[in-house]
Amino acid sequence: MSGNDDDDLVSHAADEPTAMWDGDMPERLGLDRPPSEPPEPAASPTGSAGSSVQVSFDSTPPPAAPHEPAPAPESQARQWAVLIVGALALAAAAFYVVRALR
Repeated sequence: MSGNDDDDLVSHAADEPTAMWDGDMPERLGLDRPPSEPPEPAASPTGSAGSSVQVSFDSTPPPAAPHEPAPAPESQARQWAVLIVGALALAAAAFYVVRALR
């Protein structure tokens, strides 16, 4: 071990020249207080001149989106059967490929 190992014990990521924060970043983010203290209230949103909200008082509901019917139980059974047969075929193919490469 080199003598620099002792120096690494007291170094921090924030001390690195490529660190993504500076020394007062934890304070700005509110990370300098213990978790037992209540958090500061959130800032109230400020209204900007470019933002607007449109409200419609139209009582007619929007048209319903077409609903896909649930697949029939026999098609689900067919899907499971195809899945299991496919998995067994893949396992058999892998088995014979490994045996051929030995």
